[in-house]
Amino acid sequence: MDRVYRMGIVLLLGLAVYFAYVIVQFPLMGLTISNTPNGDYQIAQVVPGEWGQAHRVEEGSMLLEINGKPPEAFFPLNWSNRLEKVHRLRVQESDGDDRMLTPSRSHLQNQMIFHLLLPVSFFLFCLFLGWQIYVRKHHLRVTRLLIFLTFVIGLFILSAPVADREDLLGRLTYSASSLLIPILFLQFFRRYFRSHSLRFLQIGHLSLLYGAMVGSCGMEILSFIRPELDGTVWLIQFTLFVLFTNWTSFVLIANYIHMRKTAYHTTLKVILSGFFLSLLPFVLFTAIPAMITGLPLINVDLTSLAILFLPASFIYLMVTERLLDMNYIFYRLRYYALLALMPTGFVMFSTYLFQGTDVSPTLWLVILLSTYGSTLLFLYMKEWLDYKLQFKRFSEKYNYQKSLYRFSQKVKQVKKVQDLITVLQNELEEVLHVRETAVFSMDREGDIVCEEKPHLKTMIRMSKNKWARKAYLPGDALECIDGFALVIGMKQNAYTMLWISSKTDRSTLSPDEKQWQRALSYYTSILLENLYLIENLIDRIDQLHEPGSHPAWLSKMLFTISERERSRLANDLHDTILQEQLFLYRKLDTLRNTIPMMLWKVVKI
Repeated sequence: MDRVYRMGIVLLLGLAVYFAYVIVQFPLMGLTISNTPNGDYQIAQVVPGEWGQAHRVEEGSMLLEINGKPPEAFFPLNWSNRLEKVHRLRVQESDGDDRMLTPSRSHLQNQMIFHLLLPVSFFLFCLFLGWQIYVRKHHLRVTRLLIFLTFVIGLFILSAPVADREDLLGRLTYSASSLLIPILFLQFFRRYFRSHSLRFLQIGHLSLLYGAMVGSCGMEILSFIRPELDGTVWLIQFTLFVLFTNWTSFVLIANYIHMRKTAYHTTLKVILSGFFLSLLPFVLFTAIPAMITGLPLINVDLTSLAILFLPASFIYLMVTERLLDMNYIFYRLRYYALLALMPTGFVMFSTYLFQGTDVSPTLWLVILLSTYGSTLLFLYMKEWLDYKLQFKRFSEKYNYQKSLYRFSQKVKQVKKVQDLITVLQNELEEVLHVRETAVFSMDREGDIVCEEKPHLKTMIRMSKNKWARKAYLPGDALECIDGFALVIGMKQNAYTMLWISSKTDRSTLSPDEKQWQRALSYYTSILLENLYLIENLIDRIDQLHEPGSHPAWLSKMLFTISERERSRLANDLHDTILQEQLFLYRKLDTLRNTIPMMLWKVVKI
């Protein structure tokens, strides 16, 4: 299976490189050719906004040469009336002047953006998404379908501008992928819900859809052999696409209603929204206007970009763990997407201030997408570089994670409170570059004891007047006249605190430094509490070893045990005498019944 995936990736990359080459090499000319009664070729229509109109090609101009040869020798004109993929072109305008045009590599700005930059970027994004899923969840059969679906979506987006250039491979790829997307979409969810013991779609329906897709590809090849069937084939393919999308919509809506009271209700709602959003631009701005007027309002290469709403809905479900529980970088997507709004808004606002209304809508869209996408990429790269380079390229002073690790290794061997505090002081002085530190204690009443450095007692007492009267927690930093006091523990209703002087450069603590010293003090408080308990336990054990110095609780326990034993012995003695008296009485009663009456009288006398 790994070999199949590698071959598939190589095939996808090969197609992507070929499609990118076609887009770079040949602009979209937008010229429609027709035959005159004399058998000559003339330009019948110039599509607005494309290369032909930008280079002032006139409708009605006679076509003299294509690539240095007569027009009839240009093979693509045998199956299509659209003139595309041309290196050189010679036309005769209505005034009789000949013009030599070189469309090759003479691109328009909007074509380079919408035909090359955006499709290639979206294809790489889909490839990256599928690769991430494969790396982490390739052992699940259901995720393999999802990987294949993301690859096909990327190929569909990239092949759209190539299909507009009347490229045979581009048209085949575009027509096949446009039908394959809803099939893989349904197959993925059939297998997904089947793994949860839920019925989504019958396998026979998928077989029928696959058969229709293969037939559509065969008709696409037939249209190249029989050019007169091109219009009929396009109509059949469009009808199949409408049927496929309507059937997919029906299946999603039916299952949404059926599962509206289950845990998969939200999953289907998100997928249904993403599916309709991916289709609406094509239906409203390309398909319907083309059927009514013969020309789309927006070309298919642009409206096809809306298909990205489909993988976007998958990403959302993965991030929220509603579809597949995947632990990978998309968990941070929501956070980074929110952060990227700020620099994007700043760039857009700055562009408006400096350029005003001189920027075209196309350029606005490019600035928006490029800024937002590059910001997201920068945030991901920053996190990766922080992880890779912080241990190798920067000094220990700013390496707070390694400082915590070093501190934890040092305190493993600590057995006394004073040794622990010394390790803490050394770590703070080394990382923060402060002048000095000192330990002091403060009870609930505010009395301060500073045995280590008594001269600091006055400064700390004066600083105490600014502190809030409340219960402090480990990690709280209290501002002093010089430096600050850090709460590191508590013993017998008294806080153990560490005074830290200002830095040698008189700078304030950064947010990273504050969080680091808060974590350090919290770890120290746990260790201090344990060491205090151990010291108290050792003191009690030492007291027990001293002669004549038994604790009160031990004397009380011994007295209670002796009293219980004395009571038990008294009860045992009392019960034994009574039992012996009863035994003698029963013996006498037996003798009385057995001795004759006369003898009894004698005995009685």
